[in-house]
Amino acid sequence: MTFYLTFGQKSPLRNGWIEINAPDMEFARELAFDAFGEKFAFVYEEKNFDKRYFPAGQFGETMI
Repeated sequence: MTFYLTFGQKSPLRNGWIEINAPDMEFARELAFDAFGEKFAFVYEEKNFDKRYFPAGQFGETMI
């Protein structure tokens, strides 16, 4: 499954996302915490993510 990691308004990454491929939300959040600690805002499921709100687009490679 594809998940989308986003960042808070004070982050330099605030207007984009990082994709995460994971079997479920729990594992996607574990990957996010391993990579960024508590310095991210949300992890969205693909069905709940609207790229129009993140004009900077995807940052970096997809995390797996």
